[in-house]
Amino acid sequence: MADVPAQAVSENTLLDQTDSLLARTPILDSIDDELALLERVVADRLISLRASLSAAASREAISEIEQMWRDIDRTLEDWEKDLQARGGTIDRQLAQLAARNQVWRMTMKLAREQEAPDGITSVVQDTAERLATAQASLEETRDRTLALQGKVARSRATVQEALDRTSAEEADLLKNLARRERAPLWSEAIAGTPARELGTRAMREIRSWWSEIYLLIRSETDRLVFQLLLWLGLAVVLRGSRKAARAWSASDPGAAAGMSVFERPIALAALITLLVTPGLYLSTPPAIDDAVGLLLVLPVIRLVVPLLEPPIRPALYMVSALYVIDRLRDLVEAAPLVARLVFLFEMVVAIAIVIWLVRSKALHDGSESGSPSPWSRRIRL
Repeated sequence: MADVPAQAVSENTLLDQTDSLLARTPILDSIDDELALLERVVADRLISLRASLSAAASREAISEIEQMWRDIDRTLEDWEKDLQARGGTIDRQLAQLAARNQVWRMTMKLAREQEAPDGITSVVQDTAERLATAQASLEETRDRTLALQGKVARSRATVQEALDRTSAEEADLLKNLARRERAPLWSEAIAGTPARELGTRAMREIRSWWSEIYLLIRSETDRLVFQLLLWLGLAVVLRGSRKAARAWSASDPGAAAGMSVFERPIALAALITLLVTPGLYLSTPPAIDDAVGLLLVLPVIRLVVPLLEPPIRPALYMVSALYVIDRLRDLVEAAPLVARLVFLFEMVVAIAIVIWLVRSKALHDGSESGSPSPWSRRIRL
């Protein structure tokens, strides 16, 4: 009994280790929240998986779908490994707590039988209660960890099912390359497809696209904040460089056009920040690549328009609009009829733009002198 106070102090190390494990429970909250978002993304993708695979006319298209599912599976696998390692650590700690708790309960019983001094009995009781409380709290954390492991395992099983279906579709595609799988696409339009149904298909794909972006924003908030700060920092630096750019342009008129980009530091900073996006994140899903591609249009237009003569600028605006429409067409690729109708619209508008360019008086400013202008030669080519 004389060693009880010293033994009670020595238990602090075990209790501190337990407190350290309990302090990491916010990580479980984070995984739980991100898993809920990912489950919604998986559910949306599963709904459109059959249509996506049906619309995939090449092995490359199927590989893109498979890569998207593998990215999700990789995230789930990382969570699963983390939870397994955490669960193993908790089990080992619980085993030590249970053993020490048993020792102190027996010590408490012995202290009562031997009618130990109140000070000793109080120390024994306090230590036993602290160990029991720590054990109960850690058991709750273990149960929550196991429950979360089960949810992750179920999600991985769902993703694996999608991967199996994708692999089966790829094998079927390779086996039946020379056989027509369905009627021509445009027969759907001849048979008649309600416009409301086409809109529903398109909106389903766009919602799924946005869900992936929202998931990355939630899981990579720190990197997103860093990217915004990078943009602001570059804008400040480039704004300070305008004076040097103007001096260079004054001394070398031939460089004036190139130096004009420094007159728009915010747009130039946005362009640089968007271009380095793949290097800022561990992995960028296709949805993020599409979003970056769309956002790049704004700074590019802002920087390029001043470099063009006024008669040529409408062509840049129209080509940029077609680019945006084409990127949006990629989002509804799982609804093939919608995608082909959008593609047809792009072709008609592109033809109209070429005709306008060829007939534009601005492109034939050299006709009076008998020699075509450089722009005219390029357009005709």
